[in-house]
Amino acid sequence: MRRCPLERPAARRSIAESIRNGECQVMQIPLPPRTRELIERTLRTAPQAVHPGLLLDKYVGSVDHNGNAPDKLSEKVQKPTVEQIAKHSSAPPSGLDYTKLFEQRRKHLGALPTVAFRGSAVTPLTLHLSRASALENAGLCLHHVYGFAYLPGTGLKGLARSYAETVWFPTQFEADDDGRPKDDAQHARAAAAWQKIEEVFGWSPNSDARKRWKPSGLPKHDRDDASHVGRIVFHDAWPVQWPRLKQDILNCHHRDYYEGNDAPGDWENPVPVYFLAIERGQEFEFALGKRRDDVPDELLGLARQWLVGGLTHFAAGSKTNSGYGSFELTAQDAALPQS
Repeated sequence: MRRCPLERPAARRSIAESIRNGECQVMQIPLPPRTRELIERTLRTAPQAVHPGLLLDKYVGSVDHNGNAPDKLSEKVQKPTVEQIAKHSSAPPSGLDYTKLFEQRRKHLGALPTVAFRGSAVTPLTLHLSRASALENAGLCLHHVYGFAYLPGTGLKGLARSYAETVWFPTQFEADDDGRPKDDAQHARAAAAWQKIEEVFGWSPNSDARKRWKPSGLPKHDRDDASHVGRIVFHDAWPVQWPRLKQDILNCHHRDYYEGNDAPGDWENPVPVYFLAIERGQEFEFALGKRRDDVPDELLGLARQWLVGGLTHFAAGSKTNSGYGSFELTAQDAALPQS
């Protein structure tokens, strides 16, 4: 009988099935009793002292007081844990003035060549569901120091680049039926547009090998090329007010059908999956800056245009095909304090 480590979140679905079928035994790594008692007492008596990120990433009550693991991990472990995290993240931790912290950050950004704008989530927002955490597909990107939900700049950069390459770029030249520039003049326009994309985002060896939308006549970066950093910095997007989290649910009614084992029917039992989401209406501030003072304003303007396009047309985070993560602009220019 093989052992099934619970600390591997990506494998928990197959692990749960193996446990039910008696094919493996759970390898438990419990906390020392006194440590567990201290955590649980803090959760009961001083909830505002709890860091939601640590609770999500490092601690889940996945065994009962007798050391037994429940058979329904999602219902008996994941659901109450998600509820608990949402409850403890409803307000800033005791001693933290988030408004003051937010304004301090804006002051620091204002000392740099940076532009900012604000957008509000018109649908619930979730991201980093599959990140390494103590739960299965229920992670969330929480600030590692303060514990609030935010949008990492790396993800925003990827979103903006996707919009730039697939939406903005094809409008910069006239193409033939195969999508290639129709003549030398249009080829030059395409090359100039692609160069602007690379100046904003940079490139790495072999970075555009699978980009079918890039015209074949343009130079490609092979694996021997050196990396080049982009000239625009995409800062993390912080919430304007402390964000409220909620428990959301994805309920798969036809699991056997989607796994290719059976026809769809009403005889299957739904399999609810609980996860965390940021409530719609939450406003975020997005900031982009020049990596050097001599970076042209045009590149900063293009980066802003592409990020706005990605947020409003593509959506951000996870489950975007299900309607999550859509944004609308609430402030075209969020003026930063000047030092």
